[in-house]
Amino acid sequence: AIRNASDLKASHLVRPRVQTAEVPSGWDTWKRFFVAFTLPNIVLAVASKLPVILGLFVLLAAVNLLIKVTKEAAHREGRDLSTTGWYMGALMSGSCVVVLKIWPAIYQDEYPLWTIGIWTAITLFMVGCYFRVLIGDPGIVPSSAEQREWLYKMAESGTQPDKGMYCVEAMVRKPNRSKFCKNTQRPVARFDHYCVWLGNAIGAKNHVYFMGFCASQFVSQMFVFYWAYSYLAAAKGAKFGSFCDFCDFLFASEHSLVSFFCVGYNLMALSFVVTVLVIQIRYIGRNLTTNEVWFSRRYPW
Repeated sequence: AIRNASDLKASHLVRPRVQTAEVPSGWDTWKRFFVAFTLPNIVLAVASKLPVILGLFVLLAAVNLLIKVTKEAAHREGRDLSTTGWYMGALMSGSCVVVLKIWPAIYQDEYPLWTIGIWTAITLFMVGCYFRVLIGDPGIVPSSAEQREWLYKMAESGTQPDKGMYCVEAMVRKPNRSKFCKNTQRPVARFDHYCVWLGNAIGAKNHVYFMGFCASQFVSQMFVFYWAYSYLAAAKGAKFGSFCDFCDFLFASEHSLVSFFCVGYNLMALSFVVTVLVIQIRYIGRNLTTNEVWFSRRYPW
């Protein structure tokens, strides 16, 4: 509660935190990103060369650690780029395995340039959307001198501002469907959710890029699954008669790198992105945001 105008002006709210969408700064922040981008994939590459049981144990341990890091990032105030780096590192590592190991094996000297060109264009589009969401403006609601002065006058008169209309933390009048995001420390117009995988709030100005990232990732990964299956089937010398037959062959030491990165990793990521796409398309069709659905009791509409 605001006691008086002097308390308000003396607080950290005097310097509004909503003028621009700030990119995370500081070596520690980006160190977490680059460590998460590289280290898990190095560990996974090593694990793929271990005996099957030990390798699977390392893979399960990595998944468990990823879940733990994700939960911590979701509940931490401020932007945490560890899960962001991990996610993009996994996608890029899988792409490297495709280019360096799968293509030479299944295509040899006859590369289908159109197919590869389409996949490359889609993947580059995905990366572009990723960085646009990561470092771009999600729809920050800017403060102004007039809005701050109005809140000061309300405090001087002893009137508490309506929290449904004003964001005191950011010194701004809130547009409908906006919300103060605790992770970005900014009020975001048409706030949808905070994405731990992309390290930013999803709002009015980057929702379309978020959907572009998810859709292009889905298409890109379907290509990767097809290539991974083609590689493993070619290595076996025949088509797989059943799913069990496929699993028996999956973790042979000479193919485990493809299995870990282009089957295991991709399966987890694809399951996630399909779920997100279905939910987002459903909400968009109803003209609702994720925030409005999850916290429907807060909103009269």
